[in-house]
Amino acid sequence: MHQVRKEVVKEMNDHKGTYTKLQGGEPSLIEIIGNLNVKNVAATIEGSQWLDKLAHGQAIANTYVRPIVFLSLVDNYSCLPLWSAPINSPDSTPIYLLSVNTNHWVLAIVKDEDGVQPILPVISTGHQDVGNPCEAGPFSSQEGPCSLQEGPCSSQEGPCSC
Repeated sequence: MHQVRKEVVKEMNDHKGTYTKLQGGEPSLIEIIGNLNVKNVAATIEGSQWLDKLAHGQAIANTYVRPIVFLSLVDNYSCLPLWSAPINSPDSTPIYLLSVNTNHWVLAIVKDEDGVQPILPVISTGHQDVGNPCEAGPFSSQEGPCSLQEGPCSSQEGPCSC
């Protein structure tokens, strides 16, 4: 867990501007980073230094470029990576953390049984390249809002310059 703490601190320091906004200001971010820095891993870790899904969830998802899902009897919480899609990660499966005794998180290994997943996927499992949106579908040059003849997506202007 010490390695995870160091990697999450690095992530937060590398993107301080974003995390300052996400965590409600610089004083809050400084406190969160300070609580992640543990000098003696053999010592007792105080409650303020425990994993907190709201304070650390997004940074963990971004650090490992994987969705993270916190599961508990009270509520569930998930984060998707902000910087790049999990499809760019060597392992895009979600990280599942299960709440135990209200103050501990353990890694849950979630496997399907006979092809049935006990928890729905956080994100779609595939990526479909739709190509140029003006060549087919609702923005085709044949009909619809991206008509070559008229409308906001004419051949001269708009987000769908055909």
